[in-house]
Formats: sequence, C-alpha cells, structure tokens
Amino acid sequence: SQKDEPSVETGSPKHIFFFVPAFHVSYLKQFKPLSPREKFDEWAHGTYDPRGLFLYAGEAATLEHSSRDGFCGYGQGWGRYGRCFGSMELDANISSFFGDFLFPVALHQDPRFFRLGEGPLHVRLAYALSRIFVTHADSGRTVFFSSATAGSVLAAAASNLYFPAQDRGVGPSVHRLAIDFADTALFNVAAEFWPDISQKLGRVLPKL
Repeated sequence: SQKDEPSVETGSPKHIFFFVPAFHVSYLKQFKPLSPREKFDEWAHGTYDPRGLFLYAGEAATLEHSSRDGFCGYGQGWGRYGRCFGSMELDANISSFFGDFLFPVALHQDPRFFRLGEGPLHVRLAYALSRIFVTHADSGRTVFFSSATAGSVLAAAASNLYFPAQDRGVGPSVHRLAIDFADTALFNVAAEFWPDISQKLGRVLPKL
C-alpha cells in the first residue's frame, strides 16, 4: 500500500516484502531518541501486526512441519498446529518484549535498525550484519546491543518451559538462540536493501 512505501521522510517502512513487520526500522538520517512510550508503541505494532501474525501462521504450517514430528515436534493435527503456532508466538513475544522494549527502556538503548542506505554493497552488508550486536544509546553514541542479546537469550531459555521434551535442554536452547541471531541478520539485510528492491519491483509490478 502507499503508506508502506519506503521513504527517508517517513522513517519506518512499516513492512518489508509487503508482509514482514518493520516498525522498528528507521530510514531517517538524523538520530532522534525514542521515549519509553514510543518504544512500547513500536514493539506493540510489530508484535500484533495482522500481516506478521499471518506470516507466523504460515511458517508454523509449512516450515515447522515434518512428516515425522508434525508441527514443531508436537505431532500432527490442528491441535498440535495450534500449540506450534502458540509456541512460536510466545518465543517471538518474549524476545521482542524484553529485547525491543523493556531492556532498551531500562538500559537507555535504541531498539531500531537504522538503514545505512549508501556505499558499496559489501559495506552495507557488513553494516547490516553488525547491527545484530551494535545499536545507538539514547544519547546517540554507539554501544553493544546488550538489550536485544539479553532478550534473545531469555527467550531461548524460557522456551524450555513449553517446547516438546525432545527439544529442551542446553543444546536445543543454543540452537534456537543461533536461529534467532540468524533471523535477525536476515531481517537486517532485508531492511537495508528493501528500498532498492522495492524501487526495482515498482517498475514491473503495480503498487500493492
């Protein structure tokens, strides 16, 4: 939609690739810190975005399904699918609530991904990947992204309370943590290059 068009004037694209929530992505060149309320609003919009929920539902039904273990290891059937979808949502909510809202407020860090938007491809790629562990403090200086890292670790540990027995323990928790970091890396790269991709798509596709 028109309101989702990437823009250096509007700050957030709201969605990238039309379905992925990107409320904590900023295209603004001048840094301006968020208030605690603004951090909460960005977290809530991203967490309860209808398009994002639809995307998670599709992932639970496809990527998390196997003929041997069923949905997320819970088994086959609609009830097991519901548990799979619920566990994925709970994982994401724990990670984002603590990593994108509570810890950033407490530690005075900014949860947003700030697009570089210029320079050689390898420089932009390295920048996007580095933002897994680097962010701005509310003061504007660059700091270790301890709030997001802590949120990811907390979510990986908490998942042992509700994941199937075979997916609990140190090994599976470390695996889920690695997947969380990999997902963040993929998201950051997508957010960095989405305006370039969108511009090219706009030449061959109608506006969605």
